[in-house]
Amino acid sequence: MSVIEKWRIEELALVLKELLGSLHSGENREWANVFEHFLHEAELLLLSDPLQTTACRQLVQNILCCFLEGDSFRRLKLLPGDSENHERQNRSFRRLQARLYHLLTELQSRFVEYVH
Repeated sequence: MSVIEKWRIEELALVLKELLGSLHSGENREWANVFEHFLHEAELLLLSDPLQTTACRQLVQNILCCFLEGDSFRRLKLLPGDSENHERQNRSFRRLQARLYHLLTELQSRFVEYVH
């Protein structure tokens, strides 16, 4: 079984906290609640020793479901309107989404067990 280092889950928790702050600032309470739950699960994982690989895999898979084709989170616009400030915040939110997705796919690739 591949080993997931705790620092990777710590990084996931930090990204989730940042995303949670963005969602709250954009008044997207429903999505904020979803990601608050994911953050709570990540923090619980960090308390376990050794790291629970199965729970980690499940968490990563659950968060990745938010990025499925047609999911509203994937198309979410943080703030409506066309003001320069809103556009800047929406771009920042898109970068944060991309960062989270990249982190999740990196974690997911570490669950693959290669047989020689």
